[in-house]
Amino acid sequence: MEETYFDILRRYWGYPVFRGQQESIIESILSGRDVLAFLPTGSGKSICYQVPALMRSGLTLVISPLIALMENQVSQCKLRGIPAGALHGGMDYRSQQTVLDQAAHQRIKLLYIAPERLGQDRFLDFLSTLPELYVMVDEAHCISQWGHDFRPAYLQINRIKTIIPQVQIAAFTATATPRVGEDISLQLELKNPAIYRESVAKSNLQLIVKEETNKWGEMLDRIQSIHGTQIVYVRSRNRAESVSRYLVQRGIKSKAYHAGMPYEQRMQTQDEWISGRTQIIVATTAFGMGIDKADVRQVIHLDIPETLEEYIQESGRAGRDGALSDAVLLFQKEDIEKNIEHLRDQFPDFTFIRQVYKMIGQYLDVAVGGGDEMKPVDWVGFSVQYRIPLRPLMTALRILEMNGYLIQLDSWYKPASVQFLIQKESLYDLDLPTELMNLLQALMRTYEGIFLFPQRISEGKLASLLATPKDEIERILQLLNKMEVIVYQPSTDLPMIGISGERLPSQDLVFDRTGYQQLVDRKYEQWNAMYTYLTLEVGQCREQAIGTYFNENLPPCGHCDLCRALAVHVPQKEVWNRLLKAGWSLSEFVKSFSEDHRKQVLDHLTHLESEHLIWIDGDRNIHINEKG
Repeated sequence: MEETYFDILRRYWGYPVFRGQQESIIESILSGRDVLAFLPTGSGKSICYQVPALMRSGLTLVISPLIALMENQVSQCKLRGIPAGALHGGMDYRSQQTVLDQAAHQRIKLLYIAPERLGQDRFLDFLSTLPELYVMVDEAHCISQWGHDFRPAYLQINRIKTIIPQVQIAAFTATATPRVGEDISLQLELKNPAIYRESVAKSNLQLIVKEETNKWGEMLDRIQSIHGTQIVYVRSRNRAESVSRYLVQRGIKSKAYHAGMPYEQRMQTQDEWISGRTQIIVATTAFGMGIDKADVRQVIHLDIPETLEEYIQESGRAGRDGALSDAVLLFQKEDIEKNIEHLRDQFPDFTFIRQVYKMIGQYLDVAVGGGDEMKPVDWVGFSVQYRIPLRPLMTALRILEMNGYLIQLDSWYKPASVQFLIQKESLYDLDLPTELMNLLQALMRTYEGIFLFPQRISEGKLASLLATPKDEIERILQLLNKMEVIVYQPSTDLPMIGISGERLPSQDLVFDRTGYQQLVDRKYEQWNAMYTYLTLEVGQCREQAIGTYFNENLPPCGHCDLCRALAVHVPQKEVWNRLLKAGWSLSEFVKSFSEDHRKQVLDHLTHLESEHLIWIDGDRNIHINEKG
């Protein structure tokens, strides 16, 4: 008997039923329709394409923006027994060939790739040889210039249609406004897609915004009032470290997490938090993507996010198990001014952007006319080295990439590798010190094929074998690399940067000025939405405002801070504002409030009438005086 998708769900995930619209989306995919799905963070979108992949005979290609996210997804698949692989620039040639061979011989069902891979004609040729291919696009908002995280490489996805015109595409995103949704469909050329949109409303998540002079003290009080795992988001590495120290000094089990930490330390911190050994993780936006932890009880933002999309994605990491949880944003008036100042500072002129291009050429040691060199780069260190501010630097990189002058690959952990440059027989002809020969022999004994291909190595393992400190092992490897006995690539988890094509004289760069202005306009629109959310008043609803931003008509939620404040007290201003919106009879107006509030409303109306701001006629209709 053929397995149903319920059988697949039970066998690989152990769940008895699907959640939300998962079943409907799976049915649409299996029927061959293009799909566009807007599913909030934590709604289980990967199941929507992994289940169909397991039911089909062909290969499902999953396009993902982050290598770390791809690796996480593949690891999760393998733990469940789902045959999956990833293909990205962090892998050596031999590993990439192994994955391609597995895909060609149908030994894997899901192949995760970064969008940059689709710029390679050789990879497209490979796809054209496959008997069946399905394309799933994760984080699909990255294809839209109107989105909050535009990735120019996503525009390469349609190259698949040049070789397979009728290929089925399903696109998934958690954070897309109506404009972005339309653009996703347009850019991917979706054919009459089945569209699914789950509500942004989360009945178990209490949205709280508080203007607070002592933010750190308020944060501490809130952390101490809630048992369970929590996240505190901040906007800089230094701030993550200092906030975590503040909490530790007050007896809270806390760790900092940011991109400036060594990979091993980040992974250890993440594991301790996931296991519950660390209660609080104080993180920059580098944390959270792809981490599946359902029992986060509170997410606190100590700094104002730049966009509402970013805020929703991060705050949505609380309460994925359905239990009551808090999403708290603490701010001061100075924070608003600081965000506006940062917004103004991050848009450099084209002279600055040309200077950045020239600096990158120097950093890569690529002469004008040269190219094809990619290097890992720490942008914070780069900004210090070249004495340029970080915020406009990051915008300059984005503009250079959008205009096709740079290639950027996101950060991922790339283990150290070694390949011998000399033949084994020639090795003993070298007159090398004992410590160098000992290490070379350890490499030969431990890593088979090291004379043929670059081999991933562990400096820590070599240090244990030779009873030598790890930093000494690294020093000897660097020395052997300099002597051209081996090629040694130290481990890194930095992003990669390279010149696209050949390096041009910086004065020859031509920019899409209209596109740049659109980017500026979008950033200001996004900030205005964030500012509006911050400054909502009692009588409005935070969840309703978020729904409006994403074109969803929601009733007041009843559980955000503003709705709860309204439940306690109805301000006279709210009564007056509601009177202004429509002509009311006294009975209709009073009934428009909940029973708990009606006495207060009548008292307010009596006061307004005594002030001659309103009058009530013989038919009990309410009129606003001209004085009002």
